[in-house]
Amino acid sequence: MVELSVTERMGAAAIGSMLVAMTITPLDVAKVKMQATEEGKKCHHACSNMVVNKKCNVFMLNDGIMEHQVLKAKWPCFRGSKITSGNLSTYGILKETRRAEGIRGMYAGFLPTLLMSIPNNILYFAAYESIRNYLLPSCGENLAPIISGGSARFIATFSVAPFEYIRTRMQAGIYGKELFSTVASTGVHSLWQGVVPTLWRDIPFSAIYWVGYEGLSRSLFDRKTTQSAFIAGGASGAAAAFVTMPFDVVKTRVQVQQTSSGTKSSLVKTLRTISREEGAAALFSGLSPRVFKATLSCAIMISAYETAKICLEDRDRRISFATI
Repeated sequence: MVELSVTERMGAAAIGSMLVAMTITPLDVAKVKMQATEEGKKCHHACSNMVVNKKCNVFMLNDGIMEHQVLKAKWPCFRGSKITSGNLSTYGILKETRRAEGIRGMYAGFLPTLLMSIPNNILYFAAYESIRNYLLPSCGENLAPIISGGSARFIATFSVAPFEYIRTRMQAGIYGKELFSTVASTGVHSLWQGVVPTLWRDIPFSAIYWVGYEGLSRSLFDRKTTQSAFIAGGASGAAAAFVTMPFDVVKTRVQVQQTSSGTKSSLVKTLRTISREEGAAALFSGLSPRVFKATLSCAIMISAYETAKICLEDRDRRISFATI
């Protein structure tokens, strides 16, 4: 088997990131616009997020693999241009968006999402395979993906967090000396603001996803192909999204509370409060859309990644034969 270079793995990850963003962004645009029509109404626990919460001036745009804070002021649907038709289905909203705003409207937020997700996924996949290959001889096929997946997600999230912080501030019109003075006044640690709740969700997700993906790939398929990667990736993504759903709910609550009131609450305290006051079911509010998005994005990402790797391996193999 031909071993790919780090650069080739980066190229495969970049291709996968672009395909995920192209597929998922219109669905997320529809979700944001749908929720924007409800902004300002009394929030039920199932919709306590940054889109609905009127006090929040930001919301989360999520492509199923990673998420980004986006200013509401940048989107027409938060400046009075809300959905006017009676059809609030995903298809209905996308149809009206296409008519009123064109393709550009359907892919609102696409470029900043892509600019952040490509380096994140490049680092993530390169780190995962490098750590897994190093650990396989000593840890075995079951433990290596768990450690590698969690470690790779920590490295990628922690490394990209400062760039996400800077990007969000620049969207708010903070540039140059003002940007640096903001960091200086709040402390360098502010560059990693909000990273801890994200890691609480993403590290377990990544560990579960990779051990599931590697296990299913070995058990159900003779070799990795586009089809096998799509099936194993989608199934593993769904399982990981389901198991880590409580972490996602808690993370969103903590961020909403911090953004709207400026108060901080620990993850454990928030988890206990939700369970006590709203019941355990509240920890799984919004389960269906999250599982659907994770299933689709993970399936597309890993199948595109594996396909790109297969093509690069075939190319390298042909080159090696030609030089013999």
